[in-house]
Amino acid sequence: MMKDKKQLINEAFEISGDIRYMAVYDDDGLSMKQRSEITNASSNESDKYEELLVNPVLIKLASQRGNIDCGGLEYFNIRYGNFFVLLFNFNSSPTRYKKKFLKIAKHQPK
Repeated sequence: MMKDKKQLINEAFEISGDIRYMAVYDDDGLSMKQRSEITNASSNESDKYEELLVNPVLIKLASQRGNIDCGGLEYFNIRYGNFFVLLFNFNSSPTRYKKKFLKIAKHQPK
């Protein structure tokens, strides 16, 4: 369980004005925050269901594949037409992945 979700979300927004929204989904539920005045954005409702349904399944599938013979799953990117999605599974080591997320997010292509 990640106790500093709000802090992670706020730190993500400090990285770049290009980060449209940030979400953390754990045993305590979904926490999301969206930046206002972003163009070409999907709706908040669409984002919510992506976080509740799509992303957990993608993380589970990629994690299971990674655990077979690839050394696990650290993170992965999805490139939609208008934006990127950066997914992490924070369950194993939140502090380690938090640092890695903040580093990778700074270098995302535009």
